[in-house]
Amino acid sequence: MRLSTSKVLALSAAAAFWAAVSPTFSAPPGGDALADLIIDQFDTSGDTIVGSEEWQYGIKAAFQMMDEDGDGVITGGELGALEEPIGGRIGEVGAKLIVPIIKRVVFSLDADKNGCVSSKEFADRAEGIFKKLDADVQGTLSRTELAQLPVRLFTE
Repeated sequence: MRLSTSKVLALSAAAAFWAAVSPTFSAPPGGDALADLIIDQFDTSGDTIVGSEEWQYGIKAAFQMMDEDGDGVITGGELGALEEPIGGRIGEVGAKLIVPIIKRVVFSLDADKNGCVSSKEFADRAEGIFKKLDADVQGTLSRTELAQLPVRLFTE
């Protein structure tokens, strides 16, 4: 596909703009919505902070929710089905932004690279994610720390 000069200039201008303003944003695109979704699902105390026990409980519940057929593994098809319930909570556009991030996070847990994630892989590696996100090392995850999940998980 060949782009016209005007499209190349427009894309270059958009990239330059993003590069110039991105340091002012606290989270990557979709990060805030993902953080809100995690807090909504994991925060049982209502303090908008996810503690390590809440994280462990939330991870177990999240796995059970994503494993639609209850066979102990999460597949790509099961993750694709998340778009509708998430869209019902945060809107269709938000779901289209968040579900690919969730898929990428979940499949990063696939230790044996067989294309699906077992409950053991999910639980074992989720603890490492908690530690990676806990920037202030307080044993809790704030909304700001959770919003950094896409960045911290895939760039550090």
